[in-house]
Amino acid sequence: MKNHPLSPSHSSTWIQAFGHFAEDVVSFWLESRGYRVLERRYRCRFGELDIVSERDGTLLVVEVKALSGRMAPKHALAGINRAKQRRLFSAVNHYLWKSGRDNPAIQVMGVGLIVNADGSILMEMKPCLMI
Repeated sequence: MKNHPLSPSHSSTWIQAFGHFAEDVVSFWLESRGYRVLERRYRCRFGELDIVSERDGTLLVVEVKALSGRMAPKHALAGINRAKQRRLFSAVNHYLWKSGRDNPAIQVMGVGLIVNADGSILMEMKPCLMI
């Protein structure tokens, strides 16, 4: 298993696949609650927005942080530090400008996701930026 491209040796391929899996889980969760996912992995010069969704005229931008192992989701959320929040703020403003949206109601949330060895998933969502 050591040479398998998706083995959890923390190769960049495995980390990227794990991150995409976490974003898939969160997107599915949002859609099951009535959100429409507008963008996935929106990239601009300021950074990346993992998920941009909308429900009832309110945009919800989600930054997904995932870890594997037996931890609490708050450990994953610790990755959304002040520098990351500044990049998110700039990327959100770029998205609003590029999409032509004028003054929408908007929330920016962080989602901490923990995937345990038994396949169970723990998830916590909290505001990570006030706009």
